[in-house]
Amino acid sequence: MLLSSSNGKDDRHTISWPGEYDYDGIAIRAMGNGESDQVSYIITAEGMRCGFISSPMREFTEEEEEVIGDLDVLVVPADDVKKVQKLVEEVDPRVVIPLKTSDEKVFAEVLAACGGKDAEKVSEVKLKKSGLPTESREVYVLK
Repeated sequence: MLLSSSNGKDDRHTISWPGEYDYDGIAIRAMGNGESDQVSYIITAEGMRCGFISSPMREFTEEEEEVIGDLDVLVVPADDVKKVQKLVEEVDPRVVIPLKTSDEKVFAEVLAACGGKDAEKVSEVKLKKSGLPTESREVYVLK
C-alpha cells in the first residue's frame, strides 16, 4: 500500500485526503484540518492503534482528539514541544516516536518532555501488542 504519491505511479491505493479506509484488515483514518493539505493518520493493525501526525505540528480540536482516542503508538514530528506534550498527555500512548525536524534544540526539548532524554538511538522499531509497556511509556529515537 502506498500512503502518498506524487510521482505519477499507480495511485489506486493512495491515501492523501481525509476519510476512513480498510485495506486487508488494516483500518486507516485520515484526518485533515480543512485549511491545508495536511493529513494525519490513525492506523489500527494487529490490535494496535498507531497515530502518525503530520508536520508542522498543529493543535487538535477536542473532537479531533476524541477521534484520535487512546493510542498504543504515537509517531509525532518534534517541531513544537508544547503541542507534542499536550497531545501525548491527551492520548496517553504506550510508545512515542518523535521524528527529528531541522531544529535540534526543539527536538531535545521534545525528547525531555516525552521522557526520552537519555533514549538510545535505534535503526528500527518492531512492536507487538503483547510487548507494549503497561505501566510506563517508552520513547524511541530513530537514527
